[in-house]
Amino acid sequence: MARLGLAVCAAVCFHLCILISSSSSIPAETGSHAVRRTAYHFQPAKNWQNDPNGPMYHNGMYHLFYQYNPRSALWDTGNLSWGHSVSGDLVNWAALPTALDPTSPFDANGCWSGSATILPGGLPAILYTGIDSRKQQVQNVAFPKNPSDPLLREWEKPARHNAVIALPADVPGDRFRDPSTAWLGGDGLWRTAVSAEVDGVASTLVYRSSDFLRWERSAAPLHASRAAGMVECPDLFPVAEHGRAGLDTSANGAGVRHVLKLSVMDTLQDYYMVGWYNDTADAFSPAEPERGDDCRSWRRLDYGHVYASKSFFDARKNRRVLWAWANESDSQADDVARGWSGVQTFPRELWLDEDGKQLLQWPVEEIETLRRKRAGLRRGGTRMLDAGALQEIVGVASSQADVEGLFKIPSLQDPEPGGGREAGRRPKPAAGSPEAVRREGRHRARRRRAVRAPRVGLRRPARAHRRLLQGVQAPRQVQTPHVH
Repeated sequence: MARLGLAVCAAVCFHLCILISSSSSIPAETGSHAVRRTAYHFQPAKNWQNDPNGPMYHNGMYHLFYQYNPRSALWDTGNLSWGHSVSGDLVNWAALPTALDPTSPFDANGCWSGSATILPGGLPAILYTGIDSRKQQVQNVAFPKNPSDPLLREWEKPARHNAVIALPADVPGDRFRDPSTAWLGGDGLWRTAVSAEVDGVASTLVYRSSDFLRWERSAAPLHASRAAGMVECPDLFPVAEHGRAGLDTSANGAGVRHVLKLSVMDTLQDYYMVGWYNDTADAFSPAEPERGDDCRSWRRLDYGHVYASKSFFDARKNRRVLWAWANESDSQADDVARGWSGVQTFPRELWLDEDGKQLLQWPVEEIETLRRKRAGLRRGGTRMLDAGALQEIVGVASSQADVEGLFKIPSLQDPEPGGGREAGRRPKPAAGSPEAVRREGRHRARRRRAVRAPRVGLRRPARAHRRLLQGVQAPRQVQTPHVH
């Protein structure tokens, strides 16, 4: 955080404990692809992953789809597919075959980001961006080939209907993507939000449909700003004004506020605004209008390398859960040598703060199942640490540890000078300059960050789900929380 440099503070009052997880369930993999693999964070067995897509809870199973390159540890080698894994507890995951692959004219050059929606009757549907044979971005739909399959292993892309949303005439071919989870309005029509650049203005468009196949654009965008540049991965979801209970994505009315989250290419950060959503006009009214329409002045969702977040309503535990991509910052050569790139943050529960303006978040409670023994700096007490001090933690013998720190800081200056717009943000380079070219290239490869930890095995799923997962290849990993 800007202006909060704990490393250079004179002293802080500090208490630390280490929560140690067992690493003996399955022997760690050896070989080049196992080098520096993460331990708790979700990642496929190998290759590139980025945006989380279409997380959902359906028929007793959690599903996570994600942007995946099945051929390489790099983003731009080959075309992207949708990876797919399932879990009974958000902690232990089993890998399935890819759900969507670029096999049709409407997605011939890649199956890019999108969302999943549970339709009436329990049928899941996927909306996603396809890069078509002309390399234009269009929006497509997919449905399970066998809806009774609890793992939803195969998906169909109806050629008769796709693309369900064609490229608009006022939008460039490479500036139209990332349909959100759909929601039902009071008029019974489905709505989805899509990121676009309309006549040079970064816009979040709303489309309506009665059947999930034919979509019409609403007259006005949900949000628009000329200042921020292209935004991506919109997420509009309701939160209760009081309490931690999550809400179905279509909830609205008294006691409900909405959150609009946008991912900004210029900063590779996620920002959000709390407000109210009117489904008659498809209009969003911010709770903090003084922050302006430039979403870089909105509240930051996270202060790490976290991008393209996606939330879903977990009907099993009545909560809203957030996934996000933690990207790499080392070289492409390192990614290739390592055999993988990118992890997902540990899923977090989201709810509204009492002030009605900001979100609170915490790792989902299932993280406790990973914690075993405890080792503390000093139990039941505190210790003063000077700047740069080193303190050995005795009793950490495991190959992985989850650090929980409590800080008492005498004073804290505003971590977001200027309302947050300048925090952690470099000046925008001049158009056409070498830095501008490098920055666009970094976006294309989505500047990345790894969280390093030794790899350990996957603990066995709960008995109720083991039968479903028989014969399914499981990536041997568990996850750690992503702490900021």
